[in-house]
Amino acid sequence: MATITAPVQGYNGPGVGGVIFEDGRAETSNPAVIAYARRHGYDVEGDEDGPQDTKPPARSASKAEWVAYALTQGADEATAEQLTKEQLTEQYGG
Repeated sequence: MATITAPVQGYNGPGVGGVIFEDGRAETSNPAVIAYARRHGYDVEGDEDGPQDTKPPARSASKAEWVAYALTQGADEATAEQLTKEQLTEQYGG
């Protein structure tokens, strides 16, 4: 389990992959969300290496979850953001 601290101090609300921030912090064990958070300047504590075998999100998952997963698979962030959810699911499985 990793603890993610938002770059906006005290943020309360939803984050990528369905995590909910309370007082600027959220917890998750989702490796795609952890990778996304690290790439976007969030402070991540715990789960330093993360799981080695990352499974793709469900087809019904949000585009943000698919982008986060694509990043764990070596995708370029700008390219992944430009793809549609359908393109992401086709390219990265699920």
